[in-house]
Amino acid sequence: MTDQTKQTASVKISAGLLWSAAQNRGQAVLLSKGSEGLRCLALETVTDLGQWAGRLPSASGGGKEESAPVSLVVGLDSSHVGFYVFEVPTIQEPQLTAIVHTQAESCLPLSVDAMRMAWRVDPGQPADRCVLAAVRGEVYQQTLSRLPETQTLSMAPDAVGLIACWHECYQSSRQKTVVLYFTVEEALAVLTESRRILNAVRVDMDPQQTRRLLIGDLLQALHSLSPDIRQTDLFLMETGSDPHADLLEELEKEGFHVHRS
Repeated sequence: MTDQTKQTASVKISAGLLWSAAQNRGQAVLLSKGSEGLRCLALETVTDLGQWAGRLPSASGGGKEESAPVSLVVGLDSSHVGFYVFEVPTIQEPQLTAIVHTQAESCLPLSVDAMRMAWRVDPGQPADRCVLAAVRGEVYQQTLSRLPETQTLSMAPDAVGLIACWHECYQSSRQKTVVLYFTVEEALAVLTESRRILNAVRVDMDPQQTRRLLIGDLLQALHSLSPDIRQTDLFLMETGSDPHADLLEELEKEGFHVHRS
């Protein structure tokens, strides 16, 4: 094997897609990781998922005849994902899954059968703590149906990718923090600790609302994350343009410790 062949074989290709069912489009990125580190190969807006997935290279960076299609990670728009936190007893499977389903029935907007769910259980006292993310099954299936059946993929809430990126880029402490992400239409607040999502909440940012109502909605959302939220540092993930800078000033007036990252 020549040095050039070895170098090609060592390059791994991965793809990520942030899909919005409401807008019927998404942002796609193609990355390569090799001896020289991580490189962005492409970044584009996607409307035809099947066509885009058909253009993906192989996982090894070679032609499609050399290996299976690259694995794809799809981030579901936070506007369709709900996060729920509740206590569960310290028990083993399969009883634990049954308990989680029972608890979820009391807080989900639809029946468990109509939702797609993922959860994590953290040990605690006096009971363990379950963090559950749920999306309507029809939203999940609509996204899935747009991709080729042969495409290897996994789906996760976009908040999972947001927090993974934030921890990777900023090397945050292991202490509990809140990451804030603003767009023109929404605000996403994620409570995180040691790279884990402890809770998350989304707020509609209706431009027709008064600033007083917007800050009231944002304060209510933040307090729903944790009872000691005012003692928790808030980090804003800046995107180059800040559509709600005045809201951050209001949070600082309310006594929150706001940092820009």
